[in-house]
Amino acid sequence: MTSRDGGLGVFGAALVALSLVACGSHTPANPDGGGDAGGGVDSDTPAACAEAGPVDDSGNAPSPVGTQLQAGAALSVRGVTSDGYLIYSDDNALTLHALALAGGQPQDLGALGAKFWINVVGDVVFSWSNVTDQGVGALGVWSAKTGLHAISSASVGIDATASGDRILYTDHVDANGTGDVYLANVDGSAAVKLLSGMYVDPCFPQMGFAGTTAVVSFCPAAPPQSGAPNATVSSFASPAFARVDLVTNAINYWSTDGTHVLASLANGIVVAPIGGGNPMTLDANGFLGTFGDNGQAVFYSTHSNAFRRSPPTTPAPVTLVPSAFGGVWSFSPDQKWVLFFSNFGATGYDAYLASAATPSPVTTLWPTATGAVLGAAFTADSSHALFVTNIDPCVSSGTLHAFAVGGGDTVLGHGVFADWAIGGARVLFSDAYAITGGLRFGRADIELVDLAQSPTPTKLVSRADAVFGLSPAADQLIYSWSVRSAEAGIYVMPVK
Repeated sequence: MTSRDGGLGVFGAALVALSLVACGSHTPANPDGGGDAGGGVDSDTPAACAEAGPVDDSGNAPSPVGTQLQAGAALSVRGVTSDGYLIYSDDNALTLHALALAGGQPQDLGALGAKFWINVVGDVVFSWSNVTDQGVGALGVWSAKTGLHAISSASVGIDATASGDRILYTDHVDANGTGDVYLANVDGSAAVKLLSGMYVDPCFPQMGFAGTTAVVSFCPAAPPQSGAPNATVSSFASPAFARVDLVTNAINYWSTDGTHVLASLANGIVVAPIGGGNPMTLDANGFLGTFGDNGQAVFYSTHSNAFRRSPPTTPAPVTLVPSAFGGVWSFSPDQKWVLFFSNFGATGYDAYLASAATPSPVTTLWPTATGAVLGAAFTADSSHALFVTNIDPCVSSGTLHAFAVGGGDTVLGHGVFADWAIGGARVLFSDAYAITGGLRFGRADIELVDLAQSPTPTKLVSRADAVFGLSPAADQLIYSWSVRSAEAGIYVMPVK
């Protein structure tokens, strides 16, 4: 299943909710390296928090655990590719590097500048260097197969994706907030301009693939002040990649099952053949949605704040949540459950659990708007929903809960910055988070719990840098450690 909404997988009953999630998204796997390099406080942090400054939490931390991959006092994990390469930055030299988890010498992926963005998609690494305050930088693309290539001198940060040996990205973004969309091979060759002069800021093109067909939603003009939908969703089929407009005057969001595209108009939610043709209205009251259940269903919200599902080929809406539905955090891996929010406030969201299969009573997980999903929303076996409550707006961490779908709440940790579902009912998370300044965000203990065995976590590493990664098989933890310079560097250890 492929869905597009800026990479968040969230849709709601109001665009303002969607926008708020996007602006405040917490992405521990592929973080923004371009925060305040001195204080580690991003632009969304309240002024009162910035006054507190970083915390020295080094204390008498035990030595790091595992095998050191690379020594260095200013190294940050930025992601791990699907073919087993660690992507990390040197935050003193402001350079990017790749290192095979299997061993070998690091590869230089170029200079980053004072503000940068890194995004790892499969086996492809996108890096935007010298990013401006408008979010535009020079785009470089690297993979182990093709090496490093300069792709664009003016591309919107994070707005790019890859599939197989092809990439989609923005180029020629100017001071007026307009730019072009290109498709190319991963090495930048055979570039094809798909769209010209799109209004990029703030209507970032939503780009993705359905097999070899590219799909893009974009705004051909500045969004109207009225907030009326004005995006166009188009497909570009291989090999000619000729443009076919599927819907117009749509919300800048789409989802696909590979043969159809789901889009939202002012007068309902529609399904359109990916090669072109008349869109079918699935629900005139539908608002935002996504394909799910292996393409057998469409899940969507409504203008009346309900949540429904329907077969994608023949409209037959079933209301799963009748009211007070705000937006989806995530579906469980088995597609039987949906974790959603109803309200949002200055410091977070509330949380509710409902069946994604049949109408049933909604379970309240957290009734006040002070929570968030800071990583995985469910365990891999779908047995527990994961949600962080009592978010501290100054440090973006809180109390991690594991809610059994059959009932029962377990508190896993406090001061949790991020969590990962790594197979079965196992959850890896960073606990006791503290801001330390610089580009590594802070430090935290890394802990592991297997909810199928015991609710008590085991501490794996003390005071690691807060952003860490996992090997493609999720059986190795990769983290940086910087408490003492003599032992500082990036380490790898098995996760069992």
